[in-house]
Amino acid sequence: DVWQQGRGAFGGFSLGALARAVLDSEPEAERTVRSLTAALTGPVLVGEAEITVTLLRRGTGVSTFTAALRQPAQSGDEVLAHATVVLGRRRNLGTEFADHRMQPTAPAALTGASDEVPEMPFIPGLMPNFTQHFVIRSATPPFVGGGSVVTEGWVAPRRALAQLDAPELLALTDVYWPAFFALETQPRPGGTLSFTAQVFPPRAPLPLEQPLYCRAVLLAAQDGYLYEQRELWSADGQLLVLSPQTFAVVR
Repeated sequence: DVWQQGRGAFGGFSLGALARAVLDSEPEAERTVRSLTAALTGPVLVGEAEITVTLLRRGTGVSTFTAALRQPAQSGDEVLAHATVVLGRRRNLGTEFADHRMQPTAPAALTGASDEVPEMPFIPGLMPNFTQHFVIRSATPPFVGGGSVVTEGWVAPRRALAQLDAPELLALTDVYWPAFFALETQPRPGGTLSFTAQVFPPRAPLPLEQPLYCRAVLLAAQDGYLYEQRELWSADGQLLVLSPQTFAVVR
């Protein structure tokens, strides 16, 4: 409870759980999440859930799994969240493929301190329940009724994490609202249908309390479906997650 976005758990919660279940199923710790392709097919409600992990293939350097989340007591055999997850060990191919030089241009805001942007207060009944667990410092407030269809700002867990691995990075990538909210004057019901993420592990472990920078850009929209691309960055300019997403607007 208190992790909802609407009546179901926010997408990052389910995606993180699927990724964690896959990592727990891989015997080689060096193989980390490299990509995740997921569909969020139904609301994950408060109560017991089961995640089934299936190994598709385990090669010499790459393991490919699927993970499916169900809630038998509430929705029978329906799959409510599903992911294909690719794990891979580090490949020693030369620094040009290993040191984050081949990445998009980092947001200009990374040159400033995160605390220069005011923290958004949690307002019960107005903001989704799950946002109370995060410190959100938005540089682009939603519901301004026009302007650039970009959402960006700092995000950090309100309570210190025990670890900062791919599941936590996936969840943090999904905290911010869709970029199209900049065009609206009030919230509209909708949700994530598909979530794809390419994960780029940092050169060294990041401080667990360090805020990260999220940027989302709306790229296309048609028939009530919206396609945007998200990026999650470390404070020192490392791209951590690149994530295309598809949203559906209910009404």
